[in-house]
Amino acid sequence: MNLKKLSTKGIVVLCLICISNDSSLANSDIEFNNKVNLALRQTGHNLLLEEKDSTSTIPPISNNGTFGFTLKLNSHFNYASLPNLVEDAFNDYNITDAYELMVKDCETDEILLGFNKASVASGNNVCATRDQKEFCANIFIQFSNKENFDNSNFFSISLTITAVLIGLGFLFYKSIEPELENENDSNKLKLGLFNFDPKNQILINGEEKLTLTFRENKLLYFFASQPNQVLTRSQILSDVWGDEGVIVGRSLDVFISRLRKLLKGDPKIQIKNVHAVGYKLEV
Repeated sequence: MNLKKLSTKGIVVLCLICISNDSSLANSDIEFNNKVNLALRQTGHNLLLEEKDSTSTIPPISNNGTFGFTLKLNSHFNYASLPNLVEDAFNDYNITDAYELMVKDCETDEILLGFNKASVASGNNVCATRDQKEFCANIFIQFSNKENFDNSNFFSISLTITAVLIGLGFLFYKSIEPELENENDSNKLKLGLFNFDPKNQILINGEEKLTLTFRENKLLYFFASQPNQVLTRSQILSDVWGDEGVIVGRSLDVFISRLRKLLKGDPKIQIKNVHAVGYKLEV
């Protein structure tokens, strides 16, 4: 199995994990919200029954931010019985998460009383035994641990998404890398054992890279473009240096000699003299 296939499978697995986690967390949150909704309605129902009220409508539970819920009873109730009623309802719906509960004034939203799960478990019900005046109150409950858990899972999902994006970037790079290599290869000319890169003025033989001068590069490209063909001296001078001023025939011979030295790494590549005519690159 090659690296590209392995990367593809790994990215697919990461995507599936990410989608699965996101979906399962969303479903879990919906289920939790529904259970709290029903438990608070049960609590409200029992509080009103203690006040001999069996007819008043219990309003819908309001969601306040992340895992915050409000039961708007808009009436007085017995605060001393509230902790046990809440715990009983939560036990009925298998809600075990830590929470803070606040009793708020109906009009001012001021916190009047409150407790948390830990205080109920320890039997320390704050203010439960004190005299309470009648007041109109609503119940607000916040699941702080659940919120922290949600934030940690958000962080986990973010890391998963980041890993997926990095993987996709890697896969994209690997997919275009052969294209880049092919593009680079298309700029090279094969001369026996040599790879000639006229764009970068480089002659490559295995691990050896020979850098050409501008004129050497231009002359070799002219030969390499017409291998095994006789090229006249005048043709070479005209086509290779015609737009760069005058060059004497002796100077051409000097450049031919340089190219022969550069190409000596492959005995089968030779620039042959054609008497009284010019030169030929034999490949």
